[in-house]
Amino acid sequence: MYGQNAARTSSNPGESAIVSATVARLVPRWQAFIGQGRLPPSGSPAVAAGRVFVGSSVTEGDNFFAFDAASGRTLWTADVGHWPTDDSVGIGAGPAVTGGVVVAGGGDGAYYGLDAASGSLLWRHDLDAGPSGFAWASPLVANGRAYVGVASEGGNPPVPGEVRALDVSTGTLLVRRPLVPDGEKGASVWNSPALSPDGGTLVVTTGEDAHGYDGAYNRAVVALDPLTLEVQQADKQATPGLDLDFGTSPVIFRDARGRTLVGANQKSGVFYAYVLADLAGGPLWQRALGISVGMMPAYDPGQGGGGTLFVAGDNGQLFAVDPATGVDRYPPLALGFTHANMAIANGLVFVSTGGQVLVLDGASGRLLRTLAPANAGASFSGVVVAGGFVYWLSGPYLNAWGLP
Repeated sequence: MYGQNAARTSSNPGESAIVSATVARLVPRWQAFIGQGRLPPSGSPAVAAGRVFVGSSVTEGDNFFAFDAASGRTLWTADVGHWPTDDSVGIGAGPAVTGGVVVAGGGDGAYYGLDAASGSLLWRHDLDAGPSGFAWASPLVANGRAYVGVASEGGNPPVPGEVRALDVSTGTLLVRRPLVPDGEKGASVWNSPALSPDGGTLVVTTGEDAHGYDGAYNRAVVALDPLTLEVQQADKQATPGLDLDFGTSPVIFRDARGRTLVGANQKSGVFYAYVLADLAGGPLWQRALGISVGMMPAYDPGQGGGGTLFVAGDNGQLFAVDPATGVDRYPPLALGFTHANMAIANGLVFVSTGGQVLVLDGASGRLLRTLAPANAGASFSGVVVAGGFVYWLSGPYLNAWGLP
């Protein structure tokens, strides 16, 4: 799923082939054309059971694809809906795969369940949030459920923010949690939910205070019970009326003291880190790092005491910080503008910028390799590292690099 796991750390502990000693040997293995609308695709690929699943921004026809992960052979294609105008990113969410079901955000304000083997439609869940409702949030799959958010395509008009849990097999709505009262709008959940490693806490970040309504869950980090979706705790930040949403998905991580922490960037440019068990007590630390909107932080548990948290700023910089304090592990790296998500494997950090993927040594920030595809184009997509391959969308192409 988006961010590799339910905590959204973007770290893949199962990767064994791509390490610092082999990264220089990566070569282009295949490239698949998936098409593109006026804007490049925004969702990252997902890899499961030897297949790559990915969405496109084409404005008509099939816009969701499954490829053989090793060869790039097209296995099936599907139509998961289209936005009524051509100024959309098409599919904004990254898919999640579990138990033979692919849960994908469509291009039409709905979530879809597809058979992973054939692409046949299992179910469709319409957000029913009005003409601007859009499936931005990459689904989280756990407990036989798919957790999704309710948001608008571009905030005009805004919609009432909400968290929903769907049955993965049938798409049946099991429980929903509105985040504003009836008649109000805002607190949209356009970033993706995260789940604590013990499975006990679901976390979402929320958006705007629409039409002057500024409730308890606007511009907030909100913790919920994953079964009932009852709100457990919340903390809101920033000045109302300035469109200062939380602008990234939350990432759940740990520190050297063994505490479970959660953090996210806000459009104010401030990164907020909390002790998950004391979210209502306010931030453990906060730091003005800037924000690349939608670019999720990442966490490598194996780098440094307590691991290392990686956060992208709005000035093209990448920060590697101590999870407990936010203090730099080393000076910020000037990489250029980034999107969606990093990927971490075996101490390496993969990040897309400027039409290419940079491979960094996570311990020092040293650039080890640049992966530049043929037919490079604009990209809002994150990077995926799995099964000895690196996958990334660039323009209308899905690219795969691997060892010879």
